[in-house]
Amino acid sequence: AKANNNFCGVGVAFNARVGGVRLLAKKRVLDVQEARALNYKLHEVDIYSASWSELNNSK
Repeated sequence: AKANNNFCGVGVAFNARVGGVRLLAKKRVLDVQEARALNYKLHEVDIYSASWSELNNSK
């Protein structure tokens, strides 16, 4: 695949900037913490990858 070749497509978000979000808490993640995490570098990131789990996820 080649970018900008006017033939088919390379992906849904060509030239997109991807950012990862890690949000950990000992007990419960507060709404304000989640909002701050998802707003981090809001104007620099096009696609965020985020995963949530408990700190002790061995249950």
